[in-house]
Amino acid sequence: MNFKELMQIKPKQWGLRGDPHLWDEISEHLQHEEVPKDQKDIEAIIVRCIEDITGCSIENTSEVFVERYSQGGMSSGVVSIDFWLNKALPFLIENYLHNLQESCFRNMSFDITTMYEALNDSVRINRSNDSIKIEVLSIDWSNPDSPITSWSVYKQLPLDCKLNVEVNTLLRSKYFGYCESCNSYKIIGHMDSKKMCQCCASLHLGKIY
Repeated sequence: MNFKELMQIKPKQWGLRGDPHLWDEISEHLQHEEVPKDQKDIEAIIVRCIEDITGCSIENTSEVFVERYSQGGMSSGVVSIDFWLNKALPFLIENYLHNLQESCFRNMSFDITTMYEALNDSVRINRSNDSIKIEVLSIDWSNPDSPITSWSVYKQLPLDCKLNVEVNTLLRSKYFGYCESCNSYKIIGHMDSKKMCQCCASLHLGKIY
C-alpha cells in the first residue's frame, strides 16, 4: 500500500481551510512511496512532508499560512498544525491498522505482531465464518521449575470489529502488565512486579527465573 491509497479516506472534519489542500498535496507527493509497517515511521514521513510542503518547521507552531491554498475569506490558506498532530496523524494510523486488518481477513492470516511487537507469541487471533476470537497466553508459576501455560479466550467478536482497538484494550487488561524499565508490555506471567518484568528484574535486581 502506498500513501495515496492510504489517504483516499479523508477526515470528516478539518482544522482550518488550508488542511484539505495540504492533505491532497501530501497524497500526491507520496503517491509512489510505500507505507512503512512502523507507526512512528509513518508519522515521521508525514511530518517531514508537511515541513517540506509548507516550508516551515512544525515545532512551536500552531498555524502555517500557505499562499497557494488561499482562495479568500477567513482562515483561507491557513493550515492547522495542531489538527495534523492531534487529529490527522491518529486518523491515518487508524486507517492503516484497519487496512492491515482487512488484508489479514483476505489472506486468512492474523500476524498481529505486525501491528504490536509487544504481543510476540502471547496472543492468537482466530477467524471463523462469522466471528473473530482473541486468545491470550497465561502462565501458572505454581511450580517454578515447570510453569504451566494455557490459552484463555479474551473475547469473541463480530467480523466488523476494530481489531486494533480491541488489542489496545487487551494490553491494558488484567492479562498484561507494563514494565517501566524496558517500556514494554508483557503478559502478566512474565512480570516480576507491577512495574517490572522478569527479564529486567534479572538484569537489574539479580533475580533468577
